[in-house]
Amino acid sequence: MKWLIILLLICFCFGTITQAQNYTRADAVGSSVPAHYSSGVDSLAIYLQHILQNDEERVRAAYRWVTQNIRYDKDSMLYINWSLDAAAKLEATMRRRKGVCDNFATVFTALLHKMQIPSFIVNGLTHGHPQIAHSWNAVQLGHSWLLCDPTWDINYRNETSYFLLSPSQFLENHWPFDPMWQLKEQPLSLNAFERRGRGDPAAISFPAVQDTITRFLGMDSLQQLEATAARIAKMQDGREILRIWGAYNEMNIAIIYGERDMLAYNAAVEKLNAANRLLNRFIAFRNAMFIPAKADAEVAEMLHPVAPLLSAARDTMAGIGVVRENFQYDEEGLKQRISSAEKKLKQCKAFLETYLRTSLAGRPALFYE
Repeated sequence: MKWLIILLLICFCFGTITQAQNYTRADAVGSSVPAHYSSGVDSLAIYLQHILQNDEERVRAAYRWVTQNIRYDKDSMLYINWSLDAAAKLEATMRRRKGVCDNFATVFTALLHKMQIPSFIVNGLTHGHPQIAHSWNAVQLGHSWLLCDPTWDINYRNETSYFLLSPSQFLENHWPFDPMWQLKEQPLSLNAFERRGRGDPAAISFPAVQDTITRFLGMDSLQQLEATAARIAKMQDGREILRIWGAYNEMNIAIIYGERDMLAYNAAVEKLNAANRLLNRFIAFRNAMFIPAKADAEVAEMLHPVAPLLSAARDTMAGIGVVRENFQYDEEGLKQRISSAEKKLKQCKAFLETYLRTSLAGRPALFYE
């Protein structure tokens, strides 16, 4: 699935909309960052924050740097974008200074985050390329969300075409898979987008889109993916590109649940192993006829932690495969191992109870029964 998605994320570079703003100083700063500050997003963001005094100029300088220093190139895009985690992808893009739309959007948003400027990578479609996904950025300045496409502004001279555009301007060419990022109360369906606003609206609305985005950004990654999946589902119209992107989003959700299942399974195994270590220590001590001798209370204490550990192991397993069916971990095998340990614990407790109520003279005989 992800190889198919990456083939859809080959982006095109062109511009049609012009914008007249005086960003002379910010452009100059973005064009002349000293080399030792350009090695990574941390040092680059620190430099831009120090030189420029307001967030809009910092956003512009970051945009200038990205569009001038990252080269559009599909070389190794499969490995860089899909075989590495997000941090490694960012580091590889900064080191290689080339990539596709996803890489441009990733570096730009990373820079803004380092400068405490809210930004989000948006994926969707563009006019003229109905089967090829594209990536761009949403940026918050003050109380407003605006949109940028650094890939389509590569190597701009004095004016940009896709920098901090309003939602209405941006929607002339860009349609996000997640309708929330149209930043409009009543989003356009894909059909209406293709017909330049003529057609049925999307089957979803956002009476308070700014509040929706604020809540969305306060979610963890899984909650964001699930909220996105619910919105994308309402945009489905039978087209393969929308089905594929919906399936891709669901795959990412399944991956996170799989990671959570892995953590839960490993935690349950760890608790079971701890319980077995205590049981085996008790059994070895019993086999040695409780020599060297311990006080009765100390002997009894040896088994006290075992039951809570086994109970915790069962509780930890309870969430595995609840939301997404688990095919990776042997739950039944682990449950059987826990049951076996519980049976062993019952036998050890029975022996211990008999031992503790037996007289000192009669205790040695218990070890031969």
